[in-house]
Amino acid sequence: MKFGKYLINRTLILLFMVSGIQLPSQAQQIRTVKVNLPETTGIGCQATINNIKEELKRKGFFVPLRIKVDKKFQIIEPYLKINNQSILEYYLGYPESRTESVVFGLGETDSLYSSPVYMTSLAAQIFAECPTVGLVDFNWVYEGGVSIGYFPDNTARQFINLSQAPELDMNKYTRTINTSKGQVLQFKWGYYLSP
Repeated sequence: MKFGKYLINRTLILLFMVSGIQLPSQAQQIRTVKVNLPETTGIGCQATINNIKEELKRKGFFVPLRIKVDKKFQIIEPYLKINNQSILEYYLGYPESRTESVVFGLGETDSLYSSPVYMTSLAAQIFAECPTVGLVDFNWVYEGGVSIGYFPDNTARQFINLSQAPELDMNKYTRTINTSKGQVLQFKWGYYLSP
């Protein structure tokens, strides 16, 4: 069976070579969404964050999550928080003046995660109005999420989740440092790890 799989793969590669079709390189296979920041509206940082929270509510994302644990239902409430430590602790090469992150904890994420341009556009609005925010996380309240960062070319980009890119050598994009809290894994700006 393994031999047959090898033979088919080798045949396909030869077919691509003869026909002039190029196989994508690793860099081409891993794609990230990139959105230019809009012009500032002047409504301010907190008002923009609040507007996006309300939009997420209207679209059914900023809602409680109801899960069954040990035959009982548990409700996990959605949340919004601004964090001024996570970028400093967990990232390398981040935009120096943008050390705050905005975290949306959402009860519904499936259709949001399938719309990466929409998510990145929401983050871009925050970056345009909030000059100290460098990261926006759209997290599922139970576990995991998607990170979108500000880049100095005035764009918002969805970070590459290293757990979904096994072809990348994680050692190139991370380092482990010792802190007063113990060992911390730091990521190169633009990369993260989420289940």
